[in-house]
Amino acid sequence: MIQFPKDLEDFLLSYVKREFYRGTRRASFADRPFIREDLLFFSKGVADLSELFTADRANLQSGYLNQPQFRAGYILYFLPINFAKTRFVLDRFPEKFWKRKTYRVLDIGCGPGSASLAFLDALKKKNPSAEIELVLVEQNANVLADAQRLLRGFAGKLKIEIRAFPLWLHGFRFQGEYDLILMSHVLNEMVKYSAQERSEWLLPRLQEHLAPEGIVALTEPALKRPTRELMALRDHLIEDKEFCVLGPCLHDEVCPMLAATRSDWCHFYLDWDEPEYLQALDRMVKNDNHFLKVAYVLLGRTAAWKKSLPRGRDTYRVVSNRMQNREKTEAVLCGPPGRLTVSRLNLEKRKENSALDKVRRGDLLQIQGWDRKDFEVGRTLRLSPKQVLKILP
Repeated sequence: MIQFPKDLEDFLLSYVKREFYRGTRRASFADRPFIREDLLFFSKGVADLSELFTADRANLQSGYLNQPQFRAGYILYFLPINFAKTRFVLDRFPEKFWKRKTYRVLDIGCGPGSASLAFLDALKKKNPSAEIELVLVEQNANVLADAQRLLRGFAGKLKIEIRAFPLWLHGFRFQGEYDLILMSHVLNEMVKYSAQERSEWLLPRLQEHLAPEGIVALTEPALKRPTRELMALRDHLIEDKEFCVLGPCLHDEVCPMLAATRSDWCHFYLDWDEPEYLQALDRMVKNDNHFLKVAYVLLGRTAAWKKSLPRGRDTYRVVSNRMQNREKTEAVLCGPPGRLTVSRLNLEKRKENSALDKVRRGDLLQIQGWDRKDFEVGRTLRLSPKQVLKILP
C-alpha cells in the first residue's frame, strides 16, 4: 500500500493556496486552513485538465502549464497520483541500490517534482543519511520553480543539493554520470517521435552518462499507445545487450507481448491510501483514483546487474488480470521462456494449482514441474496434476 506522506500533503495544500491566491481577491484566504471552498475553487482547473489529458488530448497545447488554473490543478491533483506511481516503481529497485552513501540523480522533464519527491520519500525510509545531488530539467520555468520549492520544503533533514535547468530535454547537456535517471511521463509528450527515434536520442546518453551501477526508470501512463511505445523503446535500448531490464521483465528477449499481439499492453495496478482531499476532488470532477495503473521499465548496465538478478526459468510475471468463468481459470504470464497463457479447468482444481485463483497482475508466479528452454512469444499451458504453482513474495 503506497502512502502519500502527510507532511507533504500539508505542505502541498499550503503551497497551492499561497502561490495561486497571491495577487487575487482571495489573497486573504492564503493563511487559513484548506477547506472545501478551496477545493471548489481549484476543481474547475482539475476538471478541465483531466478532460484534456484523456478525451481531448489533441487540443492540449505545449504551454498548458503556463495557465495558472492548470498549473494549480496539476500540482494539487496529478502530483500525488504521479508520486504514488513512481513510489511503487522505486519499491521494485534491487535492494543494493539503496545502500549508497551518495546519489547523483537526474530528473528529465521533472514537472513540479512528482518523481523526485517520491525518490526523497524512499530515501527517508531506506537511507536517510545519504547525500543527494538532484538535477532537474524542465522546459516550463514556473513549474520548475514549483518543483524546487516543493522539494526543499519536503526534504527535511536530508542532505540535498538541487540544480535546476529551465530547458527542454533536447537542449540539456548531460554532464558526468548519474546513479539514477528519472523520466516520468516524458515519452508520452514526444508524440512526434517513433520508438526508434527516441532510442537514438536516449541510448548514447545512457551509454555515456549512466553510472556503472546506475538505474534508469521510465514510467508512462498505463494507456495503450504510450505503453506499447514504451515496450518498443525497451526493445531498442537492450538490443545491443549493453543494458539489461531490471523490471518488470524477467528476461532480455524481445517483448513477447508486443510481438504477439496488437491489442495488449504491459501495465500494473497499485494500491494506495488516497488522500481525503483528493477523494473529494474525485467526486467533484467525477473521476476515480481509488487504485492507480502504471507502466514502467527499469534498465541498468548488463555488466553490473545481470549476474545479480534472480531469474529462474520457472518464474513468471503475471501480466493480465485473472480470467475466470464456470469452466476454467486463466492468466497470462511473461518470463524467460516467453509469453505463456496458463489455463486450468475448474474441475481439475487441487491444492497444487490453487494459487491460480489468487494471482493478481504483477505477481511473481513459480511453475514447478514444467520447463521450456526455448523462447516463444506465445504459447499455452493447460496445467496437469504434476505441475505446482507458487506465488512468490
